[in-house]
Amino acid sequence: MVVDSGTMFTMLPSDMHHRLTMAFRRRAPTLRLHFAGNASLWLPTRNYFFGFESEGECVVCLMLMSIGC
Repeated sequence: MVVDSGTMFTMLPSDMHHRLTMAFRRRAPTLRLHFAGNASLWLPTRNYFFGFESEGECVVCLMLMSIGC
């Protein structure tokens, strides 16, 4: 898996994307990616979650996409 933090969206395999979006519907979890060799990468919230105000209401966008595989 390639993690490109310079893109607007983080693209994930479909199964991983589905499990993560289900978790976000329950609460906003922290996001850590696990790799072979016991390596892990914690992603700062700003890398996958964007919040802004629109017409006086707080709006949030989960910036993760499924790559469809």
